[in-house]
Amino acid sequence: MSPFYRQLLALSLVCITIAAALGRWAPAWLHPWFGGLLAFVVGITAAAYALTTRLVRRDPDSAVTAYLGSVTVRLLTSGVFLGIVLFRDPPQVWLLVITFFILYFSFTGLEIRAVVRTLRPFSNGTSPGAASPIGQHPANRPSDSE
Repeated sequence: MSPFYRQLLALSLVCITIAAALGRWAPAWLHPWFGGLLAFVVGITAAAYALTTRLVRRDPDSAVTAYLGSVTVRLLTSGVFLGIVLFRDPPQVWLLVITFFILYFSFTGLEIRAVVRTLRPFSNGTSPGAASPIGQHPANRPSDSE
């Protein structure tokens, strides 16, 4: 199992633990649909990360495009999901929206952290496995006369 999926599982368990504590000591703060919201956010986060890593493996130079594409898919899918859920007229609408966005931003932070760690080898100006500099400023390139 990759480090990202271990961290995804760990964050999911933390969210479940917090939900169990809220259910016991402050049930008014826990939306009845928390389990469904958590399952959706975990699923969409795993799918977005899988899409990003797959596209980066295929073409390392398109890492930014791959990430932005997965963010777009994630955002649109989440918007449609939230729209469908709100259309069903759930109880405690504000609690549902707040819960959804807390989960969404928590798992988005995890994904951003993982993507930044994945892209760190590209930040020094060379692509892993490539011998030539990428995006190096002309003043820093070795000249032919040297």
